Amino acid sequence: MRTIEFRGKNINGAWVFGAYEKPMKYGCHKIISHNHDGTYSYAYDVKPETVGQNTGLYDVNGDSIFEGDILEEVETGKRVAVVYNAPQFCFRDNEFGYKFLNHTENFFIAGTIYDSPELLEKGGNQ
Repeated sequence: MRTIEFRGKNINGAWVFGAYEKPMKYGCHKIISHNHDGTYSYAYDVKPETVGQNTGLYDVNGDSIFEGDILEEVETGKRVAVVYNAPQFCFRDNEFGYKFLNHTENFFIAGTIYDSPELLEKGGNQ
């Protein structure tokens, strides 16, 4: 069984990782961090617009790719955003729109759409 992991920025602006808990009616969005043994340890209030799911894929450096990451192609320097477009994760750019996210071995994580949105402005990529 695979683990579904999320990340989000807490109220202090730090990234936290773990299980996502959507609020019932008026509660806070939370990421519940987990220990190395798989047990849960702490619930962080997070900014809902920054919550993104782990895609299960890795970049050229072996880093986990999350929804909201900006990937840069090693050879061309082209940058794309990682988004969820049901039923799967996709690349999004201005030139081609949505393309299935399945080959990431030629990309590295350049930033996130939350921390570095200007990375997508260069060259018109988005």
